[in-house]
Amino acid sequence: VLSLSIAPAHVAPGRGHDKVAIHLDAGHGGSDPGVVYGGFQESLLTLAISRSLSGQLEKYGSVRTSWSRADDRNVPLGSRVAMAGVNDAGMFLSIHADVSGDPGTSGFRAYYFPYSRPSDPPLNYASLREELARYQRSFESRQWARSVAHGVELDLGIKARVVEADLLVLRETSMPAILLEAGFVSSEDDLQHLREGAKRDALVQVIARETLSRLYGSQEVRSQ
Repeated sequence: VLSLSIAPAHVAPGRGHDKVAIHLDAGHGGSDPGVVYGGFQESLLTLAISRSLSGQLEKYGSVRTSWSRADDRNVPLGSRVAMAGVNDAGMFLSIHADVSGDPGTSGFRAYYFPYSRPSDPPLNYASLREELARYQRSFESRQWARSVAHGVELDLGIKARVVEADLLVLRETSMPAILLEAGFVSSEDDLQHLREGAKRDALVQVIARETLSRLYGSQEVRSQ
């Protein structure tokens, strides 16, 4: 009998490990700086947020983090996905920032890859298991994205949306995966949470808490 887990998504540690790995993917890097606006460079901002996020996640003793990059270098998208697999990651979290020509555009976005039914039904048990795994990955990714967006909006008062997206790092990963646009560097309101300081720390803490809640349940995480 095949079953689908609901929430929380109890992800097992990888082979030879006693801790669940969460792969942190700091967007852009090196020759690809991402958004450059008003003194902000996305690749450096995402790296700083990822470093802070790693520290928050690893405070919870049964979690370890792996990285797509630990410095300002360009890593191809396919390599980012492959690294998560090599590190036996149970979750994949990509960090980005956004920009708009309209300074009034602001907010937080959580992206996930949606499930779509195959045109042909599975023909055997192996293909059925594969299809169910694909559905479960999308389901858990959507629930994770919703949890983070809800926490950001509720705790920090930031407008937050959950968005479906066909992005390589979400489509090709073999574990639940989300991509976060942490805010618009062109928005003065969002910059308060992106600049280094207490408000960015609060944003990181919410992302970490809601991520851990997907693993262990909100009551257990909030009691730590």
